[in-house]
Amino acid sequence: MQRPREMQHPPAIWVPVRGRAQVILPFDPANTRANPLWLREVLGSRIQIRHVGGGVWEVVRDHADALLAACVERFGPGETTVITDAAQQQKCGPLCQNGNPENALHCQCQCGGANHGGVGGWNLYGEFAIQTDVMRRVFTV
Repeated sequence: MQRPREMQHPPAIWVPVRGRAQVILPFDPANTRANPLWLREVLGSRIQIRHVGGGVWEVVRDHADALLAACVERFGPGETTVITDAAQQQKCGPLCQNGNPENALHCQCQCGGANHGGVGGWNLYGEFAIQTDVMRRVFTV
């Protein structure tokens, strides 16, 4: 999974659609254990923390809110970049797919007529066509 380009400058937190949340923290060469120790202090000693390289750490996504609050407390307001991905799925049924293409403007299905009279560019799962879009939001907290 490719990290977002917005996550280049610490501190930053990325919560992808699937998988673990990632956090990049400023590196202190005088104390190389500072970041994992701080993460355990914030999230608890039993939490599993993975170092994935480049100053990036992975944690279970359920801990993203606590991590964000701790980053704001540690680095101050307006310093932490937060990237969240959200998936939106649209479904198109057989009535639309088998409809007359000339009536596509009257389609009331989620595809908005894109698949009227066939399936164009959507994935077929059984009798339904499905398209998933991922929306990314980036903000500073």
